Amino acid sequence: MLRILYVTALWDGLADVLYRGVEPCGMPAFIRPLRALVERGDQVDLFVGTPVHSPRHIGAGWLRSIEVYERRWVPGHSAGTLMSLLSFEQSLLRHLGRTRYDFVYGHGSLGTAGVIAARRVGIPCGQRLYGTFMSRDIAVNRPSSWQKGWVFLRHPLEYMAYSLPKSFLLITNDGSRGNLVFQAIGHQRTDLHFWLNGVERELQDAQPAALPFPPGTPYLLYPARIEPWKQQHLAIELLGTLKSELGITVRLVFAGHEDDTGYARQLRDRAGQAGIADLVAFLGPVPMSSMPALYAGSLAVLSFYSVCNLGNVAIEALSSGCALISLADGSLDGIVEHTSSGFLVSDMHEAAAAVGQLLADPRLRERVGQAAMQSTREHFLPWRERAARELALIDGAVHAARGRAHA
Repeated sequence: MLRILYVTALWDGLADVLYRGVEPCGMPAFIRPLRALVERGDQVDLFVGTPVHSPRHIGAGWLRSIEVYERRWVPGHSAGTLMSLLSFEQSLLRHLGRTRYDFVYGHGSLGTAGVIAARRVGIPCGQRLYGTFMSRDIAVNRPSSWQKGWVFLRHPLEYMAYSLPKSFLLITNDGSRGNLVFQAIGHQRTDLHFWLNGVERELQDAQPAALPFPPGTPYLLYPARIEPWKQQHLAIELLGTLKSELGITVRLVFAGHEDDTGYARQLRDRAGQAGIADLVAFLGPVPMSSMPALYAGSLAVLSFYSVCNLGNVAIEALSSGCALISLADGSLDGIVEHTSSGFLVSDMHEAAAAVGQLLADPRLRERVGQAAMQSTREHFLPWRERAARELALIDGAVHAARGRAHA
């Protein structure tokens, strides 16, 4: 049995399960390996950076064996952020001095604090990144020292996630080119693993989804946290285009946390200005057990992210047999074949044409969905196998460290 410390910021789905008494929503790449560790008998503790402390209300039985240590962490670029980071790091070092761990696993950018602390006290460590924004800011082919310095100032924790040595760095292949960023600034003695996420092969305990319109009503589904880079405003534009140019009226359903309340308000305002507010529903976070019903009932699933679109939304939609409509940004090339296993569009006029095709040919959605499921079987591992591979990375890092200690 291993004792492992996860170091992570508090993300929405984790807050759901720790403080709101519900099952985790989203982020299977975090939840599935964590649960696999717990279920095989390892002791896993969470060291969580959170801006606000809340009363604990665990929403998943398997998480009740986990110790959770909360420390203040305020994300951003202010002096307060720096002070909270220094305080977080000192608390983490004190914790590692009191408790013996076999491995420290940093998650996301704040996970870099775990790597720094683990290296200082001599514990093997690894880090997990879920994509990157840095490929937009750094030349992936021989960046200059000046450019590296500029990117470091903009993304200090994420930059160090690449540049600091550790047993391994695991990056999601979501189309954001984290592997090329590693080539530019990564530490050469760190083992890089650049993997696709897994898919759910067996959907258990599925629950019906509550929708504010009668069963059988055609709707477009956008399942994602509401924030500007996920570009939900394009879905509002699509709905307006369908109504004004094609005379087509369908519903639009947003399912996800409203991370940016200002942006969510803008979406509602845009829908009102376009005269389609009555066609748009905001469900908020939806339990994973209700997502299969939402996917199954949708006419199409939308993903219009600004950076890349090979994320959990696209993977889950394809594996659920949905008709995915996404941007032709290159991230889904080789996985989605336009008009065969999904629709890759350059703008909302092309997206509207795809919706029109689906409505005009009731069998088209079924044909596209079947091809989509076949594509996921060819490209993605089931989550059980994908999580097992991640556990093998941890085991290998611990075994190697013990071997060096006895050499």
